[in-house]
Amino acid sequence: MSAQDSAELSASIVGTATDIVTEDRRFMALALSLGRRGLGRTWPNPAVGAVIVKNGVIVARGWTQPGGRPHAEIEALRRAGYSVNTYPEEYTKAALATCKGKIKRFGELAGYAGFYFADSVKIDPDLAAKDLTADNKARLQKLRDVFAQVEPFKAPDIEKALKAVAAEFGVKAGLLVHPTRLACTGAAAGPSLYHLMEVLGKKSVLQRIDAAL
Repeated sequence: MSAQDSAELSASIVGTATDIVTEDRRFMALALSLGRRGLGRTWPNPAVGAVIVKNGVIVARGWTQPGGRPHAEIEALRRAGYSVNTYPEEYTKAALATCKGKIKRFGELAGYAGFYFADSVKIDPDLAAKDLTADNKARLQKLRDVFAQVEPFKAPDIEKALKAVAAEFGVKAGLLVHPTRLACTGAAAGPSLYHLMEVLGKKSVLQRIDAAL
């Protein structure tokens, strides 16, 4: 790479980063202005605004409603088309708690946690070809049967069960983690697997694994 090409690439990277920061500030300013709509009406919760952005385009916005419920992020998800109103508030709060510290922008939330608010998930064929091989499906079937017996269906118990099945097959836990995550979320990355499975609940987890198999 020539010095000129290097300089042009550096300038391009800096320009892109500057654009991202500028956009973030614009979205944050909008979120703050939305939050002000609830000032004095959201006790005992703070007045908060939320903006959901996808590919630089605002797809939904929301703010904490009178009386402090629903929260801004829940209202924004609802406006983005997710049926959050059909789920108990405690479920929604538990789902959102698994996303804390995992995403940099609120706008990423819908893509990161949308699987919590869907009856089923769509699995990318390329990911399925990679993680849902015949061997992995055989192990996943065994894991599914073990999960059906896990009580209580809590993160530590789920992790223990998965690692026990991995040991039984003589493989590393990751060989079970990836297909299980894909079956439950439709994605290759996301919140902590064991905690997201606890939030989804045994019934939903088993249904999703069955669909993947």
